[in-house]
Amino acid sequence: MTSPTREISRKSSVARSYPSELGTVLEEQADDETDQTSAINRSINEQQAQNDTSSSFDGSEAMASLQSSPSQREIMKTKIKYHYMNPIQKFRARRRKPWKLVVQIVKVFLVTIQICLFGLDRFSLVTFLEHNHVALRHLFLKDYQGKQQDVIVYTRKELYDYLHYAHEQYYQITTAPLGTYNYTHMNGTEPPKVQLCYSYYKNGGIENNTYVFNPNITNVCFYLGRPINHEHIITNKSFNLGRLRHISLKFSLRTVNLKNVKAWDKPACYQLSVMITFDNVKYDGRMPVDLDMNNTWLRCQHGKIKGQNLLRTHFITVTLVMFDVIVISFCALSLMLCTRSIYKSLKLAKEAASFFKSDLHQDFTFSDYQEFVSLWFIVIMSSDVLTIVGSVYKMAIDQKDSDFYNVSSIFLGTAVLLVWIGLLRFLGYSKKYNILLETLKAATPSMARFFICVILIFAGFMFCGWIAFGPFHPKFKSLVITAECLYSMINGDDLYNTYAEISRSTSPFSVWIFSKIYIYTFITLFIYVVLSLFIGIIGDTYERLKDMGHLPETKIQKFLHEPVNVGRSVHSGQDYTTDTTPTTEAMAAPPQRERTSRYGSTCSTSAVDAFIRNFSLDSTGVE
Repeated sequence: MTSPTREISRKSSVARSYPSELGTVLEEQADDETDQTSAINRSINEQQAQNDTSSSFDGSEAMASLQSSPSQREIMKTKIKYHYMNPIQKFRARRRKPWKLVVQIVKVFLVTIQICLFGLDRFSLVTFLEHNHVALRHLFLKDYQGKQQDVIVYTRKELYDYLHYAHEQYYQITTAPLGTYNYTHMNGTEPPKVQLCYSYYKNGGIENNTYVFNPNITNVCFYLGRPINHEHIITNKSFNLGRLRHISLKFSLRTVNLKNVKAWDKPACYQLSVMITFDNVKYDGRMPVDLDMNNTWLRCQHGKIKGQNLLRTHFITVTLVMFDVIVISFCALSLMLCTRSIYKSLKLAKEAASFFKSDLHQDFTFSDYQEFVSLWFIVIMSSDVLTIVGSVYKMAIDQKDSDFYNVSSIFLGTAVLLVWIGLLRFLGYSKKYNILLETLKAATPSMARFFICVILIFAGFMFCGWIAFGPFHPKFKSLVITAECLYSMINGDDLYNTYAEISRSTSPFSVWIFSKIYIYTFITLFIYVVLSLFIGIIGDTYERLKDMGHLPETKIQKFLHEPVNVGRSVHSGQDYTTDTTPTTEAMAAPPQRERTSRYGSTCSTSAVDAFIRNFSLDSTGVE
């Protein structure tokens, strides 16, 4: 007899469920089924257990496959994110030493020390030549009172007195001056003769308000011998002053720059080419007199410094040469590293362009390529090239093989400027120090358009001032001087003197009135309007960046910041963003540390260390 409990259980409906590839399957069984039905149920249960085991195994295998084999999209994100990491992040990610940062810091100190050493030497040379120029003016220009007062002759007697005085002083150059001057060579006991050159119109004259002139110019040169008993071959009848344009006396001298007589910095020999000019081109009753000097480096013959420690001298000389070699080596290393980084950046940019076109159906523009290649590399490479060239010239100067002070100073000066500016690249990784660069970058287009309008207005004022006030105002004599004067006025320099130079007594009334209108208008427009707008453009850009916190995102930045599994479903809608985030985010985090991802998930980077190391050979070396 069947028990009531068993009977009730047979009458009730039992629902069994099991997962399958199509979802959850429900099966109903009746209570009046036979033992054969129970056997079928046992078979179904066994199949269910096998399906559960198989489904669990397939899911874990899919997850493991997903984690071990990231998608092409994630790989590209990882490469690009690693490309944009700063040296500290790369060191934390792969313990990669920031060699370029170290090289740049060491290079800054080396180049700065080199510039200081070169500057001291150049300053001593320039000071030596300037002092010699002043000394020669006092020696050869009669009644010379200094730069503050021009030397001008007004009478015939003054003209010949100045010529005779300079001629006689030349033959006393070894005895009269305090400085050490010598002749370029000696013909027995006689020094080289002074060369006198003058030019005049071939024919012409002015008489009774009529003039006849032949515009052809004749140049005549001859040599003046030593005067005997102050008797000169130049007399009051030597020149026709009605047709004379200019007179010049030319001669050369030699001198030595001792440089404090340092054994490792040997004295330098120079030839000074001197020309005294009497200018009568304007025919205005006054003849300005000036002395010009050009220096030429010469190799000293049989130079020797006695009483010096030869070993110490040799050590200092070799040390200075080796220091220049070290500077060149560091610059060459920096140039090589930057070239390598640019090459790998272009390689990554090409790979990213191919990915964007094939997977995202987007074309790369020129600005997109620029995001991969940092312009700071161009600045650093330019400074390296300039430093290498300038150092080679400096080594030639130190060895007294040539005189390249001017060329070397331009190269080294520009190089040290770019070297120090290049350090801004590393400060740019910090938002606290990057505000200047970000503001300039964002404001550059607006400033460029603004400057186009300003330049047009400034050019109009420049030409107007030059043509209107040039004959009456010393600050408007030429276009260059006019531009410098106007730019100084924008900065508020020397405003009153600019007003006062044009007075009612020295200029026509119309010019005097127009000058007041001109200057008032220029100052009002540029100081109160142009400068205010310029400052406003930069200030507005700064405020917008301050509110936004960053520049607008570009195409590549939007790609990097999108969710990892965007546009992809995984196993019936299950989201594995949390599991795959370490693949794309772990590069920027220290190993074995917990961190919160961009999308709120907490992940560990230890599971993807092997994947990170796979990109070691593909890194761009941006650090």
